[in-house]
Amino acid sequence: EGEHVISCYDDECVPWGNTVKGNWKFIREREYMSGCSVWNGFDFHGEPIMTWPTVNSQYGLMDICGFPKGVYHVCKSCYLEEPMVKLLPHWNWKEGENIRVIISSNCEETELFVNGKSLGRKASDCCEPNEWNVPFKWGAIEARGYNNGELVAVDIEKTAYAPKKVKVEVNKTSFVNDGNDTLILNCAVVDENGTEQI
Repeated sequence: EGEHVISCYDDECVPWGNTVKGNWKFIREREYMSGCSVWNGFDFHGEPIMTWPTVNSQYGLMDICGFPKGVYHVCKSCYLEEPMVKLLPHWNWKEGENIRVIISSNCEETELFVNGKSLGRKASDCCEPNEWNVPFKWGAIEARGYNNGELVAVDIEKTAYAPKKVKVEVNKTSFVNDGNDTLILNCAVVDENGTEQI
């Protein structure tokens, strides 16, 4: 709380609430429950849990700009039937720094690779993402998801080289000049391969 930052691992929640993975576990253990309501899908200005200078809620599934946070992928793994895996966090760190890596998945098993070397395969549970502590090495980490022993889903995070350009994505290709239309620009600094700098 001192830095007014919440981690991407779904370890923190409001005093009267629950983590997303804890919430889904609670629902799954009760056959009479068909679902739940998430108070804020998006972070929003107002209702800060932390003190000044924090001015907004930080417990949404997406940040205030609409980018998915770690908890978004926990929800997705508990909700979707289509096989999926999602690695957290990014893979841009200092050499040798110990990084907590998690895989959110709805697959039966997940496996983590660092630069092509397996760090092991584990039984998977959407309410409890698999976790590894990994010394950072330049390159790539890869999550693989398996059902019935077959590879069904992959996610890869790569280390970015030096910044090369700014990538701009827009949410639509036309704009109405009526005083009400909005065009959203998402900008990211990327290396020569298009890998984003974090």
